[in-house]
Amino acid sequence: MDKNSAMPVAKALTHQIILLSQVASHDILEDLKSQMNSGGRSRAINFRPLFELVCRHLSHIPRAVIVLDAADECCDIDQLLPGLIRLTEKTAAKVVLISRRERNLVNMLQNKPGLSMGPGDVQKDISYLEYQVSQSEILSNALVRHRITRILSIRSKGMFLWVALMIKELDLCTLEEIDRTLDLLPDGLNEVYERILTRLHDSLKASHKTCCCRLLKWITLAKRPLRLTEVGEALKIQYELDIDTQHLLCSTRELELVCGSLVTVKEGIIQLIHLSTKEFLIDQKRASDLGQDLRAFFVRAQDDSALLSGICVKYLSTCYTPGKLSRDDSSKGWQMDDTNLLEYMYLNWLSHLTDSSSQTLSTQEPILQQFLASRKSLYWLEICFTIDRDIYGTLGTLLQAVLDWCLRCEPKDSGSRSPQGLVALLHYRAKSYLQLVDDYGPSLKDSPHEVHRVDPERIFEPSVFQILESFRQSGSYHRHYVLKDSRLRPISTSLSAHRVLQKHTSATEDYGYFFVDERRQVIFTLDREVSSAPRIYCQEIISGKRLTPLIDVEFGNNELVVTEGATLSACGQYMGIVYSWYEDAGTTIYTAIWRLLEHFDFSDAGRPQWAQKIISLSARVSEKGWTPSTNSIAFDSDGFVHCPHGRVNLRNGVQEPIFGAPDNREPLNVTFSGDGRSAIGFVPEARLVEDISLNGESTTIHSYERGICLALGALSNSGRFLAWEQFSTTGWRSYVYDKCAHRAQEFDSMSSRVGRVTYLFSKDENLLLGAYERESGKITIIKIWRQMGSSFEFWTEKTVRGPLLSFCFDESHNLLYTVSPGRIWSRLDMSTTGLIDLDSDSNEPHIDRIEYEVSLDGTRMAIFRRQVEK
Repeated sequence: MDKNSAMPVAKALTHQIILLSQVASHDILEDLKSQMNSGGRSRAINFRPLFELVCRHLSHIPRAVIVLDAADECCDIDQLLPGLIRLTEKTAAKVVLISRRERNLVNMLQNKPGLSMGPGDVQKDISYLEYQVSQSEILSNALVRHRITRILSIRSKGMFLWVALMIKELDLCTLEEIDRTLDLLPDGLNEVYERILTRLHDSLKASHKTCCCRLLKWITLAKRPLRLTEVGEALKIQYELDIDTQHLLCSTRELELVCGSLVTVKEGIIQLIHLSTKEFLIDQKRASDLGQDLRAFFVRAQDDSALLSGICVKYLSTCYTPGKLSRDDSSKGWQMDDTNLLEYMYLNWLSHLTDSSSQTLSTQEPILQQFLASRKSLYWLEICFTIDRDIYGTLGTLLQAVLDWCLRCEPKDSGSRSPQGLVALLHYRAKSYLQLVDDYGPSLKDSPHEVHRVDPERIFEPSVFQILESFRQSGSYHRHYVLKDSRLRPISTSLSAHRVLQKHTSATEDYGYFFVDERRQVIFTLDREVSSAPRIYCQEIISGKRLTPLIDVEFGNNELVVTEGATLSACGQYMGIVYSWYEDAGTTIYTAIWRLLEHFDFSDAGRPQWAQKIISLSARVSEKGWTPSTNSIAFDSDGFVHCPHGRVNLRNGVQEPIFGAPDNREPLNVTFSGDGRSAIGFVPEARLVEDISLNGESTTIHSYERGICLALGALSNSGRFLAWEQFSTTGWRSYVYDKCAHRAQEFDSMSSRVGRVTYLFSKDENLLLGAYERESGKITIIKIWRQMGSSFEFWTEKTVRGPLLSFCFDESHNLLYTVSPGRIWSRLDMSTTGLIDLDSDSNEPHIDRIEYEVSLDGTRMAIFRRQVEK
């Protein structure tokens, strides 16, 4: 995006609002998150909605003044300026615009107060020049004073900065050299900067020249102005990281002088003398045109951002030990024993990281891997919440930026040399910490040290442990365990009354389908078997509030309507349901597609209809009948729904044949994968299970002998894994088939099959869940297997009372939702080594108090536990 456009201005104002007030910061971040969720994007790309958000929140900040320099350089000022004018009309903010006198700007600002300053006005004002010359012992000499004043006044072209720099350069000359220097004055600031670099190269000794180059990198790329003491501390760490270890040879006074006229120091803060200095130093084209000697002074933005990120991480890895940092609510909020450089490092290592590329970051790979693969990264989170108790909004934004950066770093071709191991580790850490901040941010702001008591499997995805395996073997990673009953657990609904689902009208006790909409945080349930008109129910998870059920009336007078399948599209915009019913002429298969509202209003007493049916299809089944499948409907990512009636375009309702079926076909008798890209056909009379491709070709993946009964269990989202059960007189066995490896694995077995068995894959295909009814439905055993390559290994199990009417995954929060016979839903936390019931109403022993602490090296843990019988 062009930096001289309206969008960066809106982003900069948003950033300033976040910095001005923690209250405004939280509010604007929440609004940004809401807008991005509704727009389906991870970053703002349109000026108007972002600027309207700025106007809304700027109205809460008193006496705000916005200064916009070089407005004439904005390429879309026609969009920006009307927005700024509306801002001054809607809020108390004032806007100061600095610009050349361009015709379009003059026309748009006709009725606004302004001040005009021309070259003549500046040229006549030589008091600044005379004062600066008079302050120098050598320049105020009567032999040269008048000539210096006259020539600099003519050559300056109204640029005060040029004059200031030239006076500094002349002040280093002898009386004999001044005349020659005045004859060779540079034109424009860039030539001045080149002359300063040449002088630094010729005059500085080697150690000071190295210090100057490093100092320029820090000042140029810093995310905020740095104090001399902070820069000195940072440079010490940089010297320690060098292979040929040196000492920082510059004192604080020498740091102030080593960069010459390129920097200025005011009240202990060191900065570049002007914005144009930064633009000059990062101009790689100009650097390539200059000699090798001067090129070392220039800043390579991506390379040096990676270096600065590594230095920040090194500082965070070594600066902190327990007790060194503490919160002091009576003063600024936190205290540290020796330095406040931590205030810069603790967040800006992420900003420097996202300014680099994956190739340049590879130079810092050892430092980052050691930091990310150890408990030091948890200490960093503790630092964040200790320094700033309300940081979780800002922290969430930065972690999301890291995730976006990781996606941009995906290799475009097989020859890419990007360090994909490091990028993958960064991606998993950022994603897991983003989840931790979302879940536990409000808790951690009061007790930052509690971050060490979060179960790592609550934070990290299963696949991150595969990445970290090499680090465990090298001894740099110590896995730390905590109790299952952590004080930091997701917010739970306290009242079981809120967890009672709507009573359905089914002839059977269980629901037809039950699933959680993770984005809207609602539960959908469907009737299983009803007369005539089936219903669709919607209930809010947090409050238990309900919307008016949807009623599908396209069934006529049928004795029994059965729900055969249902699913939500990945975007949550569509719901698809497959029904069947029997008439005198045979069985009819009916598919309905509903478009859901973007947001549900549970506060509206009228509660208008929250979905609209856009497609309905029906077809009669032939005499050979139709066998219900586990997944009879699926949405793909191209805007189509796959169902027994074929492939249907959601935009226009056009029905297309799939899997080689003719146009006049009867309903397909297949099980779809979750993405609709593949299907499984089950032919009981031929005792075959077939993999069916989109062009209709079928491949037998399993056949079985007479005397064996087989039932399909579940097909994974991509269609790679298929679970089924088969039983005979010799026992009962469960298998999972991997289409990539072309082999079946037996993953469970029993001597006899008791009660109903249900299987379900998680969307990412890392987990396989099985629910087994035992003792005539008095208990249900829930088992979970984890994918390890092409096989599934048993992970954990839990016994719950009574049968499960339904269950489903909420993968974004790593929860399993279940429904008991009393229509009460509960949640099981799948992130621990055992399944924890977060909404338990049982009479099991109650843990009244738990105290525990993990050793610093993560290898030992002390536990105190008191248990009280209810």
